[in-house]
Amino acid sequence: MPLPLPPNYQRVLSSLAEIIERDVLDLLRVLEGEGESDEIVRIRRSWTPAERKEKIQKLRELLEANRKFFRDLGGKPVTYTERQVFDAKITHLWTLLNDSRPEKMKGYGALTEEQKEWIDRYIRNLLTRIDELGRG
Repeated sequence: MPLPLPPNYQRVLSSLAEIIERDVLDLLRVLEGEGESDEIVRIRRSWTPAERKEKIQKLRELLEANRKFFRDLGGKPVTYTERQVFDAKITHLWTLLNDSRPEKMKGYGALTEEQKEWIDRYIRNLLTRIDELGRG
């Protein structure tokens, strides 16, 4: 049975439910085999099929309990357009790359000019590709 809460609590707890949903869905993707052969990050199996099946079941139960919590809060589903998601991710990637340029990275030790140029060349290449994608 829902219990009325002040709007600020509803908003914060609804955001919490959104984060839980996203993370649980990510975990389910991992346990169900996505990402096993990605180029940079690979997920190596470490549980038996029975252990994995049990984890998946418990995650699905957690997901359903979280969704009930969200409904009982009176939460409204968050809806984004492809463009909003795309723009947010592209902006995030651009910021990460821009902040990884040698002149912006402080406190990691000294680099030779050759090392700086090498890093900067790769970062600029990736930034150019992101710029080519454009924003929504």
